[in-house]
Amino acid sequence: GNASHLLAAGGNTGFTFRLPFSRFGNQPTLLQGHTGPLRRLRASASTSSSTAGGGGALALSVADDKRARVWALAGPHASETVLHFDRYSTNHKPEGPGNEALAAVQDGAFLCLDSAVALLSRDKLLVYKYELHDQDPSDDIRRLQRLGTYRLTGALKTREDVGKQLTTMACNNNMFSAMVLTLTSSKQILVWDLATETVAAQVSEAATHQREITCLKLAVPHSQFETPSTLDMFYTMGRDGLVKLWDLRTMAQCQTYQGHRHSAHSLECALSPCLRYMAVPGEDGVVSLYDVRTARVVASRRAHNDVASAVAFHPRLGALASCGFDGAIRFAKPEVAKKPPRRPPGGGMRVPLVERTAAVVEREVPVVDSYM
Repeated sequence: GNASHLLAAGGNTGFTFRLPFSRFGNQPTLLQGHTGPLRRLRASASTSSSTAGGGGALALSVADDKRARVWALAGPHASETVLHFDRYSTNHKPEGPGNEALAAVQDGAFLCLDSAVALLSRDKLLVYKYELHDQDPSDDIRRLQRLGTYRLTGALKTREDVGKQLTTMACNNNMFSAMVLTLTSSKQILVWDLATETVAAQVSEAATHQREITCLKLAVPHSQFETPSTLDMFYTMGRDGLVKLWDLRTMAQCQTYQGHRHSAHSLECALSPCLRYMAVPGEDGVVSLYDVRTARVVASRRAHNDVASAVAFHPRLGALASCGFDGAIRFAKPEVAKKPPRRPPGGGMRVPLVERTAAVVEREVPVVDSYM
């Protein structure tokens, strides 16, 4: 997502922090409006050019109230809902035949550099085009009108034999890509090609995890590491205590990471932008860092007094954030070791390089469950 904000969720409320903390402080902006606990909170990859969006980043939320919302994170409408996905076809027309109430939204994401929004509703993958309106502050009537509109542009339905519902989705919003991954209620993974409106590939239930899958993500490498092979990776995390890395080209499993505790809660892991490390939270509060190639634990830290629920890397700096059921967000930022001093004139011994450990900064927010 956007590197200018850190998003977190606790209960019915979303929390957004402007980055860096040294400039904007650590007081969050609250996103309030859902009537159920948040299931997903994602930031846009770019900024909005409309006055409704405030010229800043946007956020997309999905909650247990089965609704999705788009929020402005900057400008005069910061922390306000600019789009409320409550009707099937469009919000430009009243609810009625052909434009029924949108039922049971399970997940959502921005697509193709924020040019569209994809939602999962029961057994359908819905794609919406949206537009945020320019506001005229001198005209009270226009100023009070809706801040944005959306319309349905595509609806893809799964076959009954692969699962009754689509529960989780993943896509790469940092580029124009027609590929979307979805997870079904029967633990099958479907790869959709939105250009042809077909399922291009899938992973069967027997090949995924023995227990429920709680995390499905695509690798999103830093631009310095983008190659056709690095963009063709995705990973899953299940309550069987395993994290698996997959190759999209063959739909085969590449590596398995195990050793962390995960059997009861919905946890989310993260792959670093350099693609060298897999950060995995644990139900014992420990965050483990695996080497992607060898699957060995290269570092671990008890970061939380309760369950560590999710982790995320800064997309450019590589700093790691974790949150947990103890209501804290904690940060681990690697420090660059100082260069050894120059050799003194006339000879002398070179001073050995001193290893420096990561600096950990702790921030407290009310009851944070997960963040994106």
